[in-house]
Amino acid sequence: MAALGKNRLASGSTDNTIIIWNIHNGRIIRTINDIVEAESPKLSHVHLLRLPGEKLVHGSDYDVIKFWNIAQFGKHVSKHDGFSNGISSMTMLNDGSTLAIAPLDSNEAIRLVNINTGERIKSIWGNVNQHELAVLENGRLISAASDDSIIIWK
Repeated sequence: MAALGKNRLASGSTDNTIIIWNIHNGRIIRTINDIVEAESPKLSHVHLLRLPGEKLVHGSDYDVIKFWNIAQFGKHVSKHDGFSNGISSMTMLNDGSTLAIAPLDSNEAIRLVNINTGERIKSIWGNVNQHELAVLENGRLISAASDDSIIIWK
């Protein structure tokens, strides 16, 4: 789920939809269909994150993340693909334009992606099986993994 402001909430579903809700009356404002390609299997999990400028990013156990413009009725604006098994976590960096993405696959690096273009800025290697990402108040990225390690990135 992601709180969108203006009394709205986004929820992702395993039926390949994102629903935008009015939190005051519980009514559906908008449904975004086909968040992954039609031939993909049913999703087991969906991650949503609100971004600056009325944007929403979604990732899942599918091999692509997509950026959506909520103000333009859920218009798909860009994507970033190439994940073997989807993603486990996403977080926005303090610069307001960079998204950090942790892959599910232990053979892949954490990716830093430009939220406006979907382009990869760089990859960073460290933990094995990254599960969670967070940002400290000072702007540094933290990754935690299943091997009980935590890395605070510079």
